[in-house]
Amino acid sequence: MSERADTILKDARVYTGNDDQPRASVVAIRDKEIVYVGERGDGSWQDLVGHETNVVDLGERTITSGLVDSHTHPELVALSSWHISLPPTDDLNTILDFLRGYAAAYPCRRRSRLPDGPERRGTSPSRARRRVADPGDACA
Repeated sequence: MSERADTILKDARVYTGNDDQPRASVVAIRDKEIVYVGERGDGSWQDLVGHETNVVDLGERTITSGLVDSHTHPELVALSSWHISLPPTDDLNTILDFLRGYAAAYPCRRRSRLPDGPERRGTSPSRARRRVADPGDACA
């Protein structure tokens, strides 16, 4: 471990998802990649600390990898008429260009409700059945 880390997260409760090492307390990151996961007590992570390393004490806060959104209702999103599918990319400019193009192609599109069915628990079906706007609708 000769290269230094950009960031070290220490004193954390890390859930790794790795059966051989399900928990850890230190994570080191270099160039947006995790380069070390281990325990504070073994001290080997200290070899990754340099003058420019940002060491963050998480005070036993939890780190869970791989989650983007911990609260979602995929069945409602799948049935909805208000979302669009973004192109698969990690490049923010690609996504922004896509959204600008979409907004230009559908300048008057209204997004008012989920498809036929209650919008939320407790909403009666008759109240939830509102008109879904068509992309070709004229601006009001």
